[in-house]
Amino acid sequence: MSAKVRLFVLVIIASLALDFGTKVAVRRTLAPDASAKQAYRTTYRPGLDPWCQLSQRQIRVVEGFFDICYSENTGVAFGLGKKVPWGVWVGVGVLALGLILTFLRQARDDQRLLVFSLALVGSGAIGNIADRARFGYVTDFVVWRWHEHTWPTFNVADAALVVGVILMFLTMGKKRDEAGEDEKAERGGDSPRAKRGRRKAR
Repeated sequence: MSAKVRLFVLVIIASLALDFGTKVAVRRTLAPDASAKQAYRTTYRPGLDPWCQLSQRQIRVVEGFFDICYSENTGVAFGLGKKVPWGVWVGVGVLALGLILTFLRQARDDQRLLVFSLALVGSGAIGNIADRARFGYVTDFVVWRWHEHTWPTFNVADAALVVGVILMFLTMGKKRDEAGEDEKAERGGDSPRAKRGRRKAR
């Protein structure tokens, strides 16, 4: 097993363990039973955020900034796309996994940040695909707020996806900058990458 594959697998296992573990804990402690859930769907419950209406209660972790509650998301990350059938999002997730594996094959062993970001995106996709395949929705539970504004609920898989995509863009931007430097240097006779290679050879 190559170094990049080992890193990829380790990050995915750690991220999925955290995602699945937190979702199971929230479902066991905050999810209502079937009859209560049906009642919650038809009655607005004061004291709970709109995203937390299905939760037995809303836990204030950091007052005014961070809460935990049980929420069911039939869309994608952060409650978007709820009117789209869940099977479509499963298909999109599988397609994304295929692209991730393609990028992984093309990555070099020394591109650790890129491999790390691919693993985060992959774990996020797998975590939410598993929920949709089993329940038809994704379990969300993190509520971020800033004074009167409340961000839609999300989970560890969503956070992994967002962080992974940001890191991928940063990595690709750095790669483009290095390619531009090499092109300029080659016009002058030598490239920074070639110089770095000679220094390592010494």
